[in-house]
Amino acid sequence: MIEDRDLFERAVQRFVPPEGSFERLVTRRDRKQRNKRITAGVVALFLALVVIGAALRAIDASSPTPATPNPFPTASNGDVAFVGDNVIDFSDDLSDSGILFAVDPAGGKPRTLLDTSCPSRRGETSPRESTLCERVVIRSVDWSPDGTRIAYALWAPSDAGLGDREGIYVMDVETEEVRQLTSCVEPCVFQEDLDWSPDGSRITYAQADVAGCDRANSFDGSCSLYTMKPDGTDRVKLPTGSVVDPVSPSWSPDGASIAFSGRVGEDWFVYTMAPHGAEPTQLAADLPSPEQTQPAWSPDGSTIAFVTWEGAAPGSKPTGLDMEYGLPFDLWSMEPDGSGRRRLYEGCCLVGGAGFAVQGPEWSPDGTQILLFGGTGGGLELIDADTGEVVDIRGVAPSGPIAWQPVP
Repeated sequence: MIEDRDLFERAVQRFVPPEGSFERLVTRRDRKQRNKRITAGVVALFLALVVIGAALRAIDASSPTPATPNPFPTASNGDVAFVGDNVIDFSDDLSDSGILFAVDPAGGKPRTLLDTSCPSRRGETSPRESTLCERVVIRSVDWSPDGTRIAYALWAPSDAGLGDREGIYVMDVETEEVRQLTSCVEPCVFQEDLDWSPDGSRITYAQADVAGCDRANSFDGSCSLYTMKPDGTDRVKLPTGSVVDPVSPSWSPDGASIAFSGRVGEDWFVYTMAPHGAEPTQLAADLPSPEQTQPAWSPDGSTIAFVTWEGAAPGSKPTGLDMEYGLPFDLWSMEPDGSGRRRLYEGCCLVGGAGFAVQGPEWSPDGTQILLFGGTGGGLELIDADTGEVVDIRGVAPSGPIAWQPVP
């Protein structure tokens, strides 16, 4: 009997759970329940994010897509500014190249923007008039990128009494307030070829010292490129490497390069360079010109327009008689690396008669046309940049530089 009881107790003890096993079971159950709750929370959060994302995409799809900024923003075509007079008269010693006009390129009557001649010449005075007197010449003009200001360079013969007032100015077109930026005094003989940087922060120009650096002056002078802020401060001479007599600067639309005309011997070529230094690159090396090539960068940065003078005959040099009566010139376009060159226009005359040289090329702000003044006896011509089709701007008598106003 005792043995049976012992057997029974030992059998019962086999089914008694080990000490602490119940607590372990409870803990395991709680852990499983907690893991289930965490999993359910993660799933719910994921589903909520999916719903929110779908809603945001739906809202975005129904909203206008913001425009990607254009690296070369275009402008509308404003007025054309040109130097001239209503009636060019060579019977007196007064300047016929000291009045700046503006005209709608679609037609209309020119209006006066600036008059640098003597007040006594017209028998009137007004706040807008300059006190600068006889034989004053506006050598260069250029609009600011926003079309609200115009820079211009004044020159006069040494006996005209202009003195330290010869130099570069900026005028606010609305207020007519004028500010002198530079004073061209010895050895400086003139400053010209103004070009405003695309962001409006700098004005670049060419300066001739001692004498002009062209054929008419027997290359006796020395030309250099400078850049400065629009208030005349921070004037810096641009390094142009081995290129002689750099003139006619033109900024690329992104401000990363400057095209200009430089001389090799007695021939001129188109060059490009970075504004902060590096040896310039010569373009169109097979098109030497006896006169400056006057490159101009298109508003979209894809094209450089420039001019070449054909000379007296193929392979020959111009003579004094050629300089007096003028010779044919060509307007070309090419890509910034010199490829894709096209001849857009054949004209006459680069220099002739009273010495009014060809002015331009000047791109329209929208980049579709090129403005050109063909020199003495010529008019203002609009040349289609794609087809070369020519349209005249009637009713104007230019005698000097031209510029096309951008309207942002």
